[in-house]
Amino acid sequence: MSISKIKIEAYVDIASYNQIEGWAWCPDDPSLRLSVALVGSKNRNLAVTLANRERRDLISALVGDGLYGFSFYGNLGNVTQVVFSAQGSEYTVSVSYEQPEKPAFLLIHSDDYLLNFLVHNEHYKSYSAAVANYISDGLDSAEKLKKLCVEYLPERKDERIELLEFASGYGRVTRHIDKSRFNITASDIHENAIAFLEKQFKVKTFLSATNPKDFNPPLLYDVVFALSFFSHMPDATFGSWIAKLFSCLKDNGLLIFTTHGRVSNKSINMKLKNGFGFESYSDQGDLDAADYGSTVSELSYVSEVLRRHIGEDPILFSEGFWWKHQDLYIVRKS
Repeated sequence: MSISKIKIEAYVDIASYNQIEGWAWCPDDPSLRLSVALVGSKNRNLAVTLANRERRDLISALVGDGLYGFSFYGNLGNVTQVVFSAQGSEYTVSVSYEQPEKPAFLLIHSDDYLLNFLVHNEHYKSYSAAVANYISDGLDSAEKLKKLCVEYLPERKDERIELLEFASGYGRVTRHIDKSRFNITASDIHENAIAFLEKQFKVKTFLSATNPKDFNPPLLYDVVFALSFFSHMPDATFGSWIAKLFSCLKDNGLLIFTTHGRVSNKSINMKLKNGFGFESYSDQGDLDAADYGSTVSELSYVSEVLRRHIGEDPILFSEGFWWKHQDLYIVRKS
């Protein structure tokens, strides 16, 4: 422990192989947010965040404004110290714990918008509950994808499948995809996500684009998988993206994607025209809502787009298949 210029109080409430949680503040300056770093062997920084999460116990105890919590989740087996710092001052807490044979999951990026969406969802009463859903749902989606590929690409049962996970985000599904069955390439619009996926999950990556014309994958794939991407596309680019992703397939390859359809629209309640509706609203603040909003597209609309842009019908349509509300489409490149 070392203190130099300002007083720091910091506490690690939970320390385990997959969770480190606590709180920290500067009592002389309650508005200051401390940096929290996980440090491994040879003083190597493994992850950094801010102690700025709401802690209701601190609010009840009248500790400043109560926004002093921090959490790390993931494979934390190499962590030996938690270092709190601000304005040249540091406070260090040593941590140790038993490692299980297999870590439960790998690190989650602090900018992951899907996790942040879950954290602020009233359905989840704690940060831990949101993380648990993030992990379990990602695993479930990876298993669904694997089963679909086994069923609809039986000729590849003894070979690794070349997979493009399009709009992969920060790896909610990527981390769980079976590398013994798939050669994984991930693509996303966010540079931080691409860097994180490549470093953390050791998969091939390339940066996506807002315009389909600027999207240039390095090779062709057996499967292109786009989970909940077309639930955000306007009519102007919906068909263009279908055509572009379809062009990335090898012969007999599969385009697998999901949409908001009739089941989703029971809660969205969007007015549709010819089976399609779009609203300029995005849960990702760094993307233009005109390019990435909220979309409902029924089977009639999607089928017409498929025929017009790629001359194909889906070999599978399953209403409400994903998350019990998004529709599943599979299209084969003849």
